[in-house]
Amino acid sequence: MTRWTRPLFAGLIAGALVVSGQLQPGSASPASPRTTAPSAEPPTKAQRPEWQVSGLVYTSVVTRTRIYLGGDFTSITNVATRETLTRHNLVAFNRSTGRILRDWRPTTDGAVRTLASSPSHDQLFVGGAFQRINGHSRTHIGVVSLATGHTTAWTGAASGTVRDILVRRDRAYVAGVFRRFNGQPHRGLAAVRRVGGGLIPGWRGRIGQARALALAVTPKTHALVVGGAFSTLSGRPRSFLGSVHVSDGTTTGWRPKAECPTCQVLDLDSDGRRVYASMAGPGGRVLAYSIGSNNSRWRAKTNGNVQALDLYEELVVIGGHFSRAKGIERSQVAGAERSHRQARLLRTAGSPTDAARRVRGQGRDRLHPDWGRVPWRRPAQGTRLCRATNAVM
Repeated sequence: MTRWTRPLFAGLIAGALVVSGQLQPGSASPASPRTTAPSAEPPTKAQRPEWQVSGLVYTSVVTRTRIYLGGDFTSITNVATRETLTRHNLVAFNRSTGRILRDWRPTTDGAVRTLASSPSHDQLFVGGAFQRINGHSRTHIGVVSLATGHTTAWTGAASGTVRDILVRRDRAYVAGVFRRFNGQPHRGLAAVRRVGGGLIPGWRGRIGQARALALAVTPKTHALVVGGAFSTLSGRPRSFLGSVHVSDGTTTGWRPKAECPTCQVLDLDSDGRRVYASMAGPGGRVLAYSIGSNNSRWRAKTNGNVQALDLYEELVVIGGHFSRAKGIERSQVAGAERSHRQARLLRTAGSPTDAARRVRGQGRDRLHPDWGRVPWRRPAQGTRLCRATNAVM
């Protein structure tokens, strides 16, 4: 992926936090039901704890009280005070105040590409292009304590970069650019025990070539949706997108129609009724598929790659390397009504802040009553919307 050099205003969606720096889209924790925060007076500029990372932010996770960021950086600086703190690819903030958690200081010796919290919200799964976490050997994947940042005894290992992790019940599903996991042949996909990191016996998910980049789960069908750049999935022809059974990794009957010969999926999400995919290729696009249908329900084309997407209330929010979406001027971020058959874009031009503030209401666009007054509106626990904003702001 091409690296971003745009400012990030993570506080727009990821809680009381403002981070300005160079950005790259990445992974975050699975979506959960959204809640509405009470109205409050917006903080003044002087009150905002504004931080700037020294490199790139790829991924984020939001819990009930904290925000965790991962990426490729070595320090973070308070813009107002110029205080600089050493942070190697991981950093955490208080979600309510935006203050950095000074005692939470895990380190990796390479970039962090994806984060995922455990169902019990006590552990943080970390994936990327590293060999060590906190000085302990952890090859491309490991687990740290959400509370302390200390390395746990979890010892799974991938032979190449891990790009996405999805934690579900007693398992963690892993996608990336690897050929082996825990020393066993597992090209691009693996299912491991949430406790300990051992492989799930008999799980046969794999891709035929290239790489798996994104995962999502469809609860009603018990399917794991896999996106990336590949031509086969668990031995069956699937171009860039498909699904496997969560139980054993065998391919389901879902065979989405190929969008183009060189397309690849960069991000995925599901609301239980549909699967949404952001893509790169000639230009870019975002597509919605009804679960069980091989044809897309709607598509929206852009003039550049769509690096990330997220679902929020009635919206699909997308971010990427584009200046136009569906022929309409949209600078690197856009919002569309996900229930509309034509992916109708919101009537919002200009800043990403304005685009993300709007939601559909009674057949017309309206400003969200809280977001219009509270730019630090707290998201629901586990929300992934900051994933899309990390890509573009």
